[in-house]
Amino acid sequence: MHVETVLITIGPFFTMNCYLASASEKADSVVIIDPGGGAKHILNAVGDRKVDAIILTHRHHDHISALGDLRKLWENGVSIYVHELDRNATIAYLREHKGARLANDIDSCLLTLKDGDVLTFDTMNFTIMHTPGHTIGSMCLYVADEDVLFSGDTLFKGTTGRTDFPTGSPKQMRESLQYLSHLPDKTVVLPGHESSTTIAHERHWALIEY
Repeated sequence: MHVETVLITIGPFFTMNCYLASASEKADSVVIIDPGGGAKHILNAVGDRKVDAIILTHRHHDHISALGDLRKLWENGVSIYVHELDRNATIAYLREHKGARLANDIDSCLLTLKDGDVLTFDTMNFTIMHTPGHTIGSMCLYVADEDVLFSGDTLFKGTTGRTDFPTGSPKQMRESLQYLSHLPDKTVVLPGHESSTTIAHERHWALIEY
């Protein structure tokens, strides 16, 4: 698997990671994970490749804001996925901040996921790990064959996602970290913000924070 990071700047001091995952460096298709802004940068990084899907690890604006500017993708049949428990809030945010037309259009094509589901694109198999705590519908994407985890805002290098947002829960975060702790030590963690880490590293930091 080949992963490219598109660094999105949100405000003067805030950045997030949008990921493009493909089966190999020479693959002709990609999966977009967390398009939080910078649609032009994302599309430039995609280039001539086909987009197989757009996956949202959770509903927060810094992970979904580019959806409107990526309209040509999903209007041409590219599926958008979110966890079932964050679906309604995703549409509500778009309706309030991006307009009813966009919200209604995405509402008609937004697909939902639950824990244990597997999405397969090319040779990549993304297993859905429901990890509430940051939001009730937060999820991670685990690619077992590659030992790679796209952790959204659940797990960062040396810390975890905040639990003081609406539907956040310290208790659920503890349970989610316990869930992630069963992954192999060598698993590479690609978070929604800041730099990558590994499960082995986080056993001594974020995974024991709670």
